Amino acid sequence: MKFNIYILFILAATSLQSCLFQEDDIFDKSASERIEAAVEEYKEVLLSAKNGWHLEYCPGEDYSMGGINMFIKFEKEKATMTSELGSTTSSAGTNVTTYYRVIPEQSVMLTFDTYNDIIHYFGEPQGSNANLQGDYEFIIMSATPEEVILQGKRYKNKMRMVPVDEKTSWSTIIRKLSLTADRSFLATYNYIINGQKVGTAKRSSNTNTFIVTDNNKNESELSFIYTDTGFKLLKPIYVDGAEIKNFNWSSTPDEAGVFTSVDESSASVTLEAFYPENYAYYADFLGSYTMTYSELAFDSSNKPYFRFVETNATLQRKLENKSYSLSGMPDALTSLEISYDRSTGAVSYKTGTQVSVYGDYYLYQTIGTSDSYMPSYVGYNFILDGIIEQTSPLCIAFKDTGWGSYYFGEPVTSIVIDAYGTALPTQSSFSGYAQWYRDVVITKKGN
Repeated sequence: MKFNIYILFILAATSLQSCLFQEDDIFDKSASERIEAAVEEYKEVLLSAKNGWHLEYCPGEDYSMGGINMFIKFEKEKATMTSELGSTTSSAGTNVTTYYRVIPEQSVMLTFDTYNDIIHYFGEPQGSNANLQGDYEFIIMSATPEEVILQGKRYKNKMRMVPVDEKTSWSTIIRKLSLTADRSFLATYNYIINGQKVGTAKRSSNTNTFIVTDNNKNESELSFIYTDTGFKLLKPIYVDGAEIKNFNWSSTPDEAGVFTSVDESSASVTLEAFYPENYAYYADFLGSYTMTYSELAFDSSNKPYFRFVETNATLQRKLENKSYSLSGMPDALTSLEISYDRSTGAVSYKTGTQVSVYGDYYLYQTIGTSDSYMPSYVGYNFILDGIIEQTSPLCIAFKDTGWGSYYFGEPVTSIVIDAYGTALPTQSSFSGYAQWYRDVVITKKGN
């Protein structure tokens, strides 16, 4: 917008700053004095919350990842921070310490300028050069002891901070948030407005969003953040002119549960949970199996080939409602980790998981085709879905559903285990692959 440059220069000393400061101060202080005064004022506001601030952090351009509850206690130069998700190295509710600054730029900025893996994780590369579009530098739009409004410097999402009640611990709030998410675990919902079903909604497994598909197959997205009673939409919807934003969760032993709008409005919106067809519970997968696969081997002339293997295997409990150990693999590999998604009742194989240590080597799960594979140090996260090919007996084949094939340019067919000389997979410590299994299928015994 080059035609505005000269107008902005003319207005810079007067109207631009009048947005931030009282008009009767314009001729009493210079622009630099006024913004420095704002810096000191905002610092005092941040320090005023004795039990810290509750931040509704929103990564993803236009709120596309939903919101994450974070908690921050500011001191003179440092801040203590935690979140409902935890970090890449610690669990939910674990505190980290980070440096921050309140600085003058074109506006007053809050910046977390030393790395911590709670907030900087969302702005760092995720395998490829893409990131999760999360900010760690914020324009302070307004600040009072009761509320601070921030705007991400790069991705422009507005975020709200309110002081945490001095009588309530952060861990108590996080526990309540976790309970809401745990109780409303299903991913599939009927979308109902004023008592009439108008479509369905599916919650993403990776973001706090619903994809709503109406009865005419049109899709829209609802981004939300969990509360201790349900969730709040980051961008409200409107029904008959009324704003709908806040939802409470309720359930009984006889129903899957429902989110109901609780805004003061004559309109009503509900998301009624239901179990998808062929839903399987965590316990349904436990037990003994026959496992078949083709294993990469070498003949007497060192020429590679795949040999068919049939063996006994067991899916054992690892983390309740989250994961299993699949035993029965040969040689160095004691087991694979198989993930369970309680929201859909499905299992999957995920890359990037350390599965065992063999001598001086650390073994990781990854994927491949018949003649190539992706080293774990690359950092991409791919999934092979456990496709239920039949239910009696239960038969599961681990297959790529698109992203892996897009990366390789050919079908992904193989579970590969690669080895590293250090606990974290890096290119310099990469030692090659340890095992290579193509077309893995497990069939449950006795049902």
